[in-house]
Amino acid sequence: MLENGQFKNKEAWQENAKLWQTYEPPLRPSPGDLLIYDLALQTFKGEPFSKKALLLGDCPELRDLLAEHQYNTTVVANNPIAIIAMNELLTFTGEKKEKVIIMNWQDIDFEPNSYDLVLSDWGLNSLTEWLDYTLVLYKVAQVMKNNANFICRINIYKPERKIRSVKQIMSDFAALPQHKFSFLLELEMYSTISTYNEKTFQIDLGKFYRDEVTAAYHNGQMTFAEWQEFYYPFFDVVMTYPRQADWENLLHKFFTITAVKYGGDYLASDNNPIYICQKNINQKIYG
Repeated sequence: MLENGQFKNKEAWQENAKLWQTYEPPLRPSPGDLLIYDLALQTFKGEPFSKKALLLGDCPELRDLLAEHQYNTTVVANNPIAIIAMNELLTFTGEKKEKVIIMNWQDIDFEPNSYDLVLSDWGLNSLTEWLDYTLVLYKVAQVMKNNANFICRINIYKPERKIRSVKQIMSDFAALPQHKFSFLLELEMYSTISTYNEKTFQIDLGKFYRDEVTAAYHNGQMTFAEWQEFYYPFFDVVMTYPRQADWENLLHKFFTITAVKYGGDYLASDNNPIYICQKNINQKIYG
């Protein structure tokens, strides 16, 4: 699964890490999302560095929050160059315990029942195969203590979301006080439905950006700088956006969902719920 999984998009995510500061939600957590994470981390924390946290991915905002709340954190990510770029964005300067392991999530083999908390922000969507979701959640559940918590923000596919043109979406953003380049991320939410595969849950961002976004540039709807800045990182990216029912059915195999929350402060927030779950000790974990 290695070539069909996370590493297939490796070059694109490496470039995205360099551009992280220019991005806005949903690709990175919003202030509303971070407030949800912050309150959850405050609730679950124990004595300083007594709780072990596993972070899937290198999100700098979550790494700072885990450090601030004094978790003993293991970061698992598969791209050392992206890690270096993300390290530059860390802002917490106090005492912290964090180790970074370069590893594919499907290969996690840590000591069973050793983590109090597992987090992922938009990371699972980077998996290109639905089967990998099952494998990663299985691996995660194995290393979690009984009643440990899993917190995950994920992009959900909503079939009722209408396909809207680049021009329509840019018009919406032009009316906002501050939109920067985030309209391109909203394009992903609203317009890539045209490339959605109902059977595999895959969205071909590369095809979308090659076709619709490039056409928008040629039609004068965006500048060359905007096209160049955001087109290349997504040139050959395939992502998975599960339907909500399928995602929740999979979660129930390993966890009890205790809350579903939304940041509520960006246009696609309703597509990006944060799930707060607890390991289901009464259900057998299977492979």
